[in-house]
Amino acid sequence: MPAPTPARERHVYMVGAGLSCALGLPNTAALIADVLRAFDPEKPWRHGSGLDRLLSQAFEFFYPDGGNPDFRPDAVDFFTTLKSYIETSEGFPGGFKDAPELYRKLKFAIAHLLLERLRQCDARLRLGTHPYLKQLVQPGNIVVTSNWDVAVERYAHHKEVPVRFSGYDPGELVILKLHGSLDWTLCTP
Repeated sequence: MPAPTPARERHVYMVGAGLSCALGLPNTAALIADVLRAFDPEKPWRHGSGLDRLLSQAFEFFYPDGGNPDFRPDAVDFFTTLKSYIETSEGFPGGFKDAPELYRKLKFAIAHLLLERLRQCDARLRLGTHPYLKQLVQPGNIVVTSNWDVAVERYAHHKEVPVRFSGYDPGELVILKLHGSLDWTLCTP
């Protein structure tokens, strides 16, 4: 005889780019293009100076079609390529010497872009009229997300729903961020 089915007392939701895009945030594929559109070479922010030049050089270095001015690589492929290059080939003669600087500036630019876009949609999050978020952000629910942005957390904050990122408490919303979050930092001893 099969084991009894446990009671389903928790609702688990998988959230991805569709939610972010519905709120006006870019999906991963649009990140590089959106960063370049948002970047004003006349008024670069402190950490963004030279980002457009570094991206152009990296596209040419890593991709055969990278010299085309309209070329935009897939964001995931580009990040993987750039990070792998830094970890395995940095410092080789004839290599792309500015890879670590580009990686740092690009991470900052993406965080800056996501936070600016999140500010723009914050008024809608505060109103709480998004029906899916209203259903999703409830104490006891579990949200598994591949998004880096903090839209779910912001909505929970506005609705005064307590959030946790590990464990389970039926009085709190649990958010599991598969790819990390733009507000997380790496700590080393």
